[in-house]
Amino acid sequence: MPPSQFAPLQRRIGTTLATYLLPRIATARVFSAGGGAQFLRDVETGWIAAARDAGVTRAPEAAWAQLHDAALLLALPAGTPTDGHGVGIARATQVVWDTDDAKLAALLQDIGVRAMTDRKEVQAVLRRRPEVWR
Repeated sequence: MPPSQFAPLQRRIGTTLATYLLPRIATARVFSAGGGAQFLRDVETGWIAAARDAGVTRAPEAAWAQLHDAALLLALPAGTPTDGHGVGIARATQVVWDTDDAKLAALLQDIGVRAMTDRKEVQAVLRRRPEVWR
C-alpha cells in the first residue's frame, strides 16, 4: 500500500485504539508514580514508535495525543520534585482543582500536555493516582 493511502488508515486505527484504551486503562486503573512512568514508556516506545516504524511520517503521535497526555499526567513524580524543576503530583493537583484556566493552561504546557485541555478530563486522569484525594 502506498504511503499516501497508508498514513490516513494508520491514523484512523491509532485514533480508534487510543480512544478505546483511554477509558479502559488510563481512567479505569490506579497508577503509582512508577506505574505511570511505565505506562508513559509503553505509549512512547510502543504505540508511537510503532507508528513511526510503520512509515507514518507526518505527526505519527497525533493519533495518540490524548493517551500520551494521560500518560504524562500519570507519570508525574510523587510529591514535589526535589531539584526544584518540573511538576509533581501535589502541585498539579492544586493547580487543576484550585486555580483559574490560565494557570491550568500554563501547568499543562509545563508538563507537555497538548491535546487534553478540559479540566474535568485532566481531573479524571489525576484521580487515578492514589495521592489525589479529590
